[in-house]
Amino acid sequence: MQKIIDRYMQLTANQVVAVWLALWWVVNLVVAGASELANDEAYYHIFAQNLAWGYFDHPPMTALLVWLGEHIFSGELGVRFFFTLLQPIYLYIFWRVIQPSDAASQKPSRQDGELYAMITASMFILHLYGLVAVPDGPLMFFTAIFLLLFKRFTESKPWSWLMMGITLGLLALSKYHGALVLIFALLANIKWFIKNPRKIGELAASGVVALAIITPHLLWQHDHDWVSFSYHLSDRNGAFELENITDYLVNILVVFSPFFLPLWVQAMRKVKATSAVTRTLKLYPAAFFIFFGLSAVRGYVQPQWTIVSVFGFIWLLFEYARRHNRTRHYVMRMGWITLALIFIVRIA
Repeated sequence: MQKIIDRYMQLTANQVVAVWLALWWVVNLVVAGASELANDEAYYHIFAQNLAWGYFDHPPMTALLVWLGEHIFSGELGVRFFFTLLQPIYLYIFWRVIQPSDAASQKPSRQDGELYAMITASMFILHLYGLVAVPDGPLMFFTAIFLLLFKRFTESKPWSWLMMGITLGLLALSKYHGALVLIFALLANIKWFIKNPRKIGELAASGVVALAIITPHLLWQHDHDWVSFSYHLSDRNGAFELENITDYLVNILVVFSPFFLPLWVQAMRKVKATSAVTRTLKLYPAAFFIFFGLSAVRGYVQPQWTIVSVFGFIWLLFEYARRHNRTRHYVMRMGWITLALIFIVRIA
């Protein structure tokens, strides 16, 4: 046992994050094979029996992932396998996006890796939507890749515009909310694009690549009278109900860990965004909450529709806590309490 502890203490920050995400994946894998499907998962399982470029209310990525999983495993594990696999991958990718630079004074430490792992593990919403087979898994996966490529795009890395275009296309094939991922990133960086007009042309080229990838889906929509867009934009609208707004606010407070609410308010005030990707991450929570808060006026809003904002929350809390020892200790303590509560829920 002591040898294991000694080896762990020698791990780098990247290795610490990888180890904890791997353990999280194993837990999800066990639960995925041992629990019954939710109604929505059974719905997507039916999609997978008839692969197509589109379905009534969603693009095809979820059905494809279920179809692939069911060709590897049977039962519930087959339906969920790739959705459990996507989460540790996209959380590791996001770690590489926000980790401190390799400058001598900012090189990420093992404690930084542990802090990141604890913050992500404390997000109630990630525990549920890293397990079930729903469109939010691929949405988060391709959003994390987009953020990595957007960072490289703004750093003028070769071919980043092409890879970003491919990612945007796959993001659009995952969930329609992916459009907001791009729109809010552009809104956060309007001034940067004005100062770098050459990048506007590269961004347009990325858009052409993305459009080429989603063209088969658009053709499917055309052949089916744009049924998905009609459903989301008008058919599911309802009369105003105050309960929808209060439910939305309560659900948001719960799924994004209420223990950290004061810290997020403080981090919003204190943490400065110094790059295109951090400006994007700082805008995401407010932008998604306001957008779907307004949507609650006309109907029920599911809390996972704001799930992309978790990237912004993780970055804000990580950047703030790693610079304040008392906050770091508080985050680690409350993280363990949160994990204990989540463990009880998982057992139930």
